[in-house]
Amino acid sequence: MGKFLKGHIVTKERREKISEKMKGKKPWNYRRTLPQEMKDKIANTLMGHEGAKYNHTEEAKRKISEGNKGKIISEERKKRLSQVNIGKKLSLETKKKMSLKLKGRLKTEKTKREISKTLQGHFVSEETKEKIALSQKGKVLSKEQKRKIGEGVKNFYILNPEFRDRFNCRGEKHWNWQNGKSFEPYSSEWTEGLKKEIKERDGYQCQNPYCEEKDLVLSVHHIDYNKKNSEFWNLIVLCVGCNAKANYNKEYWQALYTKIMEEKIGFSD
Repeated sequence: MGKFLKGHIVTKERREKISEKMKGKKPWNYRRTLPQEMKDKIANTLMGHEGAKYNHTEEAKRKISEGNKGKIISEERKKRLSQVNIGKKLSLETKKKMSLKLKGRLKTEKTKREISKTLQGHFVSEETKEKIALSQKGKVLSKEQKRKIGEGVKNFYILNPEFRDRFNCRGEKHWNWQNGKSFEPYSSEWTEGLKKEIKERDGYQCQNPYCEEKDLVLSVHHIDYNKKNSEFWNLIVLCVGCNAKANYNKEYWQALYTKIMEEKIGFSD
């Protein structure tokens, strides 16, 4: 029978009639498992001659896409698809194609919520974290991207108050609390004129050699974290991003900025 049907083209009208007739009916192969021999035959047919990878034409892809439009995949079907893809690794070419296909596509709020729910409790491995960090290195976010990220974080905390209560701690409850050191007064020498002089000395540029922010807003930082020590060698110009980073891992930043000032001025105290 296959020989007689080979090359036979079913008209659109005929396909619609078949589709209408089969609506609500279960196909003959519903929940039927094909024997391995049959699966191998189908696989070999799709692979084409000499093992060449089978590819749909653009017209066929379009038709498949239109045919699947609006279809709702059952949870059982999703689980099966998920199990089939376990352990599979996508090639770089496939990843690039998927990335280009999804570029510029806006996710609906429903899709965002579903993705968020799926990722809840998901732990990212150290290897994956390193890959993400390397892919983002050197990238400068636009104002629009920063605004979107800010809105996303804000909405996340609104929808998840338990996280807001956990991380939005102030005062003594904050993990980086240092006995109110930030409220200590500055020395009498700490004036706008002194800050301007330090900025002129440093050429109105962030002095952190690893700065990636390229932020135009500059501040003057006390290297030894003593607000009352406003000596020239103890002051350095940083962008707001690097100044914020200096509040963590203080020993590292103090050693780095002290070395920079020793090379710049020739002494540290």
